Amino acid sequence: MDGDDTIKCLAQPIEHSDIALTIDVNADRTKAVSSGIDGRVKIWDVEDFISVHTYKGQRLNVRRANPNEDVYRPFQDSRLMLWDTRNVKPACIIDSSFLPHKPSSVAGDSTGNLVAFGSDSGHVALWDMASKSLKGEVATVHSRNVNRLTFSPHGSHLASASEDCTVCISGYSSAGITD
Repeated sequence: MDGDDTIKCLAQPIEHSDIALTIDVNADRTKAVSSGIDGRVKIWDVEDFISVHTYKGQRLNVRRANPNEDVYRPFQDSRLMLWDTRNVKPACIIDSSFLPHKPSSVAGDSTGNLVAFGSDSGHVALWDMASKSLKGEVATVHSRNVNRLTFSPHGSHLASASEDCTVCISGYSSAGITD
């Protein structure tokens, strides 16, 4: 392995006071979002390696929300909060009590119209942003915590990774998640 192939840490800002859990970077690689057990979600300026916003009271997985990269989705208890990083308050709060257990992961599709939830009991659900309602039924996809969700770039498939040692590719339609 030559010098160009090695991984080098360029910066290691210490701003989470407990374990950092997740990080995601926007498409143009100018901002990143991280979350930690300390209950903070931080928005980072990637070029300057500094945090530019901190939101308190959230934890677990955070992800980019839509193509313009302005909105991020952290959890607080059983609620999903959509943050517009230009404001100090959430742009939208979704009550995820339709899940049998607490949400553990989230992903938005490329259009910003669908949000997928994963729960710590292995359930997956789709939320329609336009109608502000559950899309179809909650599906039992895994037997344990859903750690990560991601939509296929061209739609119609949702991938999930779980603590049950499985990865599942699910189809979805206007009726919700399909086998």
